[in-house]
Amino acid sequence: MATTSTRVIPQKRARLDDTIGSLAPTASEDVSASRAAQNTALSLPTELIYTILAISIGDYLADMMLYPSKIMPWDAILTFLHVSRSFRGSTIKMLYHLWGETFIRQRTSVIGNYKPTYSIFRELSRQARSAPHTLTPQEGPPKLLSPRVVRHPISPLARIWSALIRNAAAANAVLQDAEKDWTLVDFEDVYGEKDMKIILDSYAEIPAGIRPLLQGRIIHWIMTQAAIWTKLKMLKGAVLSVLRLLLVVEPMGQIEICTGLPKITEDAVMQISRDKHENLADLYSLDVEDIPPVTWKHTTVVGMDMALPLLELNERKGSGNGDLCQMMRSHIASHLTDAERVQYLI
Repeated sequence: MATTSTRVIPQKRARLDDTIGSLAPTASEDVSASRAAQNTALSLPTELIYTILAISIGDYLADMMLYPSKIMPWDAILTFLHVSRSFRGSTIKMLYHLWGETFIRQRTSVIGNYKPTYSIFRELSRQARSAPHTLTPQEGPPKLLSPRVVRHPISPLARIWSALIRNAAAANAVLQDAEKDWTLVDFEDVYGEKDMKIILDSYAEIPAGIRPLLQGRIIHWIMTQAAIWTKLKMLKGAVLSVLRLLLVVEPMGQIEICTGLPKITEDAVMQISRDKHENLADLYSLDVEDIPPVTWKHTTVVGMDMALPLLELNERKGSGNGDLCQMMRSHIASHLTDAERVQYLI
């Protein structure tokens, strides 16, 4: 019987290289996957982006407002507008909260050229520090204040910045004028109630969540200036009271201590001073240490550099008014900190 054999035809074994090649992604797929992984790793939560932008924009604006002559190393707004769609959207929202429709159209999210507006305010800020009298003329509003965004500020930041410029110019003008004749200067309106209300009301219009990040540094600085000028107003009142008494003591000799001044003993001066400074700090939501110190220029503004020599002259005469002179000295001292008393009264 014939036998039949089945021929086994061997199949061609696939090459190892071909197998790997069919399973491995192409080079372009590798690049795409790598980029996708990187983008996922670099993406930030929207809330974190918003916080980062608010802090950065707030510091950028504070530098422009407080140091207008400083050369800015970058344009934070322009940079953030071109980082990504998320950064751009968040930046426009923040600028709208600050500037309203000054150069932003909320419905279309189109932002106009903001640089002219910033240039105007920076130039005014420089003038307020270097040439304050150009912004405080007696005959009428200066030409520098003619742009509409300055004359009629309608957005929160425009109102805050305008008030800051106005008060910085007034304060610096007072310091300059006092060197000629301190009796002619009037600084009752410097960081006065009206402007402080405008500033705080405008600050309150910014959403609470980002308000301290965008303008907190500026508001804190304004509060410190309001505190020192309020202190100078009280100090000037004390100095004028002392000067009026000194003019009476000189021609009349010894007089009774019935002056209307509070009878402050030397031992009580320190505690009274601390109480006054704590109340002042509370008024402007500050720590006592945040209140700026009285400078030599300030002593000229309030007349201390005239009153203290007259007081010392009366004390040296030994005319029997020692108790009265000590009371007058204590009255002035109660408005000064420990360090200021050492610097100006001892």
